[in-house]
Amino acid sequence: MMLGFTENFWVACGEALQVTALMAGLVSTLPQLIASFLQIIAGILTEKLGGRLKTIRKVVSLQWCALLPLISLPLIPEQFRYPLLLACAIFFAIGGTLPGPAWLSLMSDHLPPQSKGKYFGWRNRILGSVALLCGLAAGQILQRFKNNVVAGFSVLFALACLARWVSWSLLSRMADIPLRRPELPNGNGNPQETGSFTQFIHMNSENNFAKFSIFVFFFMFSVNVVAPYLPIYMIRDLRYSYATFSYVTFSATVASLFGMKIWGELADKFGNLKVIRATTIFIAIIPLLWFVSGDPVWLVCVQIAAGFVWAGFQLNVMTFAFSEVTSISRTRVIGYLSALNGMGIFLGSCLGGGLLKILPTLGRSHFLGLFLVSALFRALTVSSFLKNLTEKRSVQPASTLSLYADALGLYPLLTSSKEILEIVLRRKRE
Repeated sequence: MMLGFTENFWVACGEALQVTALMAGLVSTLPQLIASFLQIIAGILTEKLGGRLKTIRKVVSLQWCALLPLISLPLIPEQFRYPLLLACAIFFAIGGTLPGPAWLSLMSDHLPPQSKGKYFGWRNRILGSVALLCGLAAGQILQRFKNNVVAGFSVLFALACLARWVSWSLLSRMADIPLRRPELPNGNGNPQETGSFTQFIHMNSENNFAKFSIFVFFFMFSVNVVAPYLPIYMIRDLRYSYATFSYVTFSATVASLFGMKIWGELADKFGNLKVIRATTIFIAIIPLLWFVSGDPVWLVCVQIAAGFVWAGFQLNVMTFAFSEVTSISRTRVIGYLSALNGMGIFLGSCLGGGLLKILPTLGRSHFLGLFLVSALFRALTVSSFLKNLTEKRSVQPASTLSLYADALGLYPLLTSSKEILEIVLRRKRE
């Protein structure tokens, strides 16, 4: 519920405060950067606070505490509203991101290896369903407050604060599991032997997970050249109402509900990296689809396709870490991955904000140039990094085409087509 009322509305709230596009984008990306830098010490913090569950209990409470001041946003003098929004967004991001490695590490010890993808796909469908309903409700609330939209955002923050307080109290009841140290040291450049974040980065030429983390950094950099500015593009240039904006935005969530289960099961069978390769190829061309038209119906279709493939990418980035890293080093190394992810988001956003000032207007908007730049960067990243990555566990072979056919329920048709083609070619040879 908290995510539904906040996740896709930070930038829109900045836009409602009538700041520049770059400043509105910073409400989403600067908190991610700060929270990501803190991820570097996630492992140390977990040890200092006395374990993974204690870290989760203490740090997650920052989220509902950060939402409390925003309830009074309409009562704050206008010149102080944006600084308050940015400060609260920073603490909100820290409360949500910093305990992430500890939570993921704890969850990975609760789950059997052969069903992690299936479980997280099931869990994320529930999360996505609730977030979707709350997000659509949020759009309607903002539409009702269109003459005083800041008050509408105050209502959203109040609902999100209450929801997070309840979920935090439930999260605190999780059962803790003591970390088990491996009996033998794991050589060959295992992340647990490196210790520092700098050492981890320097291992990217020899350690598979370090190389994967660098790929995630560049990919998220490429995506966020344009991603933080989509709400501004829809509200300012396409002149969408808040209701239309929420329909377009959350149509991706609808598709992700189906994608989580499908991609999770495919990953358990064919491997995380195969799913990541398949999904990033399509993610690379998504900006070009936004370039085609600004019609809401078209963009809903684009968002449905995007949500489906993004579900596979996000799920498998997380589960790949479980299979690559040992339990004892998982909190630290997932923190490093999250740090690089956040840095990529922030730096990509800064580049996008700078490019907005110099890119020429293409067609209906000067935002369209960012779509082309982002698509180019995504394609270069996918072609340059993924070919050097490998998967530890044994999985069944599968091509990108067969993965998509399986994901869309077209595998029997693809198999039949191949058989028919082979028969035709064999008869021609005869």
